[in-house]
Amino acid sequence: VISEIMFHPTSISTAEFIEIHNVGPTPVDLTEVRFTKGLDFDFPDGMTIATGAYLLVVGDTNAFTAVYGPGLPIAGQWESGDRLNNGGENIKLTLGSGTAIHEFEYGILPPWPPGPSGLGYSLTLACLEAGGNHANPARWRASVEIGGSPGSSDATPLADWLNIHGLPPGDGLDDTDGDGLV
Repeated sequence: VISEIMFHPTSISTAEFIEIHNVGPTPVDLTEVRFTKGLDFDFPDGMTIATGAYLLVVGDTNAFTAVYGPGLPIAGQWESGDRLNNGGENIKLTLGSGTAIHEFEYGILPPWPPGPSGLGYSLTLACLEAGGNHANPARWRASVEIGGSPGSSDATPLADWLNIHGLPPGDGLDDTDGDGLV
């Protein structure tokens, strides 16, 4: 899945990124996988993403490292000069010569979450499940922290979410096996 997009960082940063996350049960070979709309980037032949792993494609490696530090799983830098549109745009991740894996247009107006629009939050996929519709604004939320969480999850455990929203456990929202899922 495309799990996080930093398209409008704060005015002091140019550290844009797109994060992918392997939610499947096996490693995925990214040979011939590329971003073709919104940015241009071809994953290197033979690159794989392990089960549960994250990979980042960044706009400027130096700017990104200056903000987030070294050691994050950067797959590479998209073509020089490309910037993600602060007002929203079409993003397309393809296999081969155009077979869409995901294609959607993110936005900044409701029903899209407002935090990523210049306030320093990233656009984060709320439910990391395979096969979901990335074009549905209800599937996205603002990151928990300013700057997002490149290379990792910022998911909130169910018990914490219930507490934050003032909801008691129960009413079908119990996490009976402790895996963080209802």
